[in-house]
Amino acid sequence: MMKTATQKHLGFSAALVGVCIVLGACGPRQLETTFKQDPDGDMGTANGLFFDLPPVDDRLNSGSGDSSDWRYIIVPRTGMMSVSLNVDDPSMVGAWYLHDPEGRVIHSEVFTEAHGYYELASMPVEPGRYYFRITAEKGASVYTVGAKYTADPMKEVVEVAEVVEEPVVEVKKDKKDKKDTSKDVKKDTKKETPKETGDDDDAGSSAVGNTKVTGTITLATEKEDGTVEVTIRGVGKSNGVTNGMKGTVEALGIKVKATNCKTTKCDGIVTGATARQLRENGKVVFVVP
Repeated sequence: MMKTATQKHLGFSAALVGVCIVLGACGPRQLETTFKQDPDGDMGTANGLFFDLPPVDDRLNSGSGDSSDWRYIIVPRTGMMSVSLNVDDPSMVGAWYLHDPEGRVIHSEVFTEAHGYYELASMPVEPGRYYFRITAEKGASVYTVGAKYTADPMKEVVEVAEVVEEPVVEVKKDKKDKKDTSKDVKKDTKKETPKETGDDDDAGSSAVGNTKVTGTITLATEKEDGTVEVTIRGVGKSNGVTNGMKGTVEALGIKVKATNCKTTKCDGIVTGATARQLRENGKVVFVVP
């Protein structure tokens, strides 16, 4: 029996579909792209920013995909909130924002090369979860952010308690119980002479008169060349630590070279340790002449 033209066409189409299914070649191919996940890149994955704790160091790098950081701030009750931000490299193109509990932007500032420090002081706030957001459109920088909060004074409720007077019973004492107050022993009022401390008692000095300055690693980032870039707080120019000086990670016994020193902190380069090891053993000692 001869097949009609329609049957032949349907048979050819079915065969072609089968080949497409096997080979997977009959459709647009999607380009597989791997994106670097930013753990705090949106509101849902925000880290915490807590009141009256030391400022937090972090880093943005638009070239590596880390171009936005979020942090949540919990306000317990009505009061005043302040947020401070320092961008180490003012040439980074970006901005910072403050969002209210509804997600609306209630404050924003665009970064300028003339300023590295930004502050929102004494802003009235209601209870709720607020959000700090910082973005980098171009460039990279370490930044430091902190928050403070003062609650409005609560209304005091004074309760007047009823006072019930109880009869006072006098207890007669025997003469034997009476003490001769004229024979009280005088207390020794002689003051001890402060002990003179030697060089060994001074935790910040060595035998040759050098001063030991101890800082803490608050941020550690591994670089492609195998070194680790760190931020060390508690040192800096005000403590005599300047660019090029070398310190020691106490627990690991490895050297840190100070770079980009500010007033109370320095960046540094470390070789021979991982970022995790440096965060867990974060005490760094510099010997300042």
